[in-house]
Amino acid sequence: LHHYNFHASPELIARLRDFYVDVIGLTEGPMPGKPAFPAYWLYLGDTPVVHLNGGPLDRVVDHASPQATGWVDHVAFKCDDYAGARAHLD
Repeated sequence: LHHYNFHASPELIARLRDFYVDVIGLTEGPMPGKPAFPAYWLYLGDTPVVHLNGGPLDRVVDHASPQATGWVDHVAFKCDDYAGARAHLD
């Protein structure tokens, strides 16, 4: 597991940021680019494990409700042997 990304309203993203920093103990760190919306990359050591995006929710009709996947935008995995990992998953 490399990281997971939440995409929700800026208010919820701020609450998630506080939870992951204050309760879980992750630290806020650098992220590539400078988005025009609230966004945070939260680190466990040197690894950014949680990405929070409070950007445009044009894909969300009701900003207070999650998508079919919830507020989880994506989960990213990382491996050194893509073909081997793919074969294992298949």
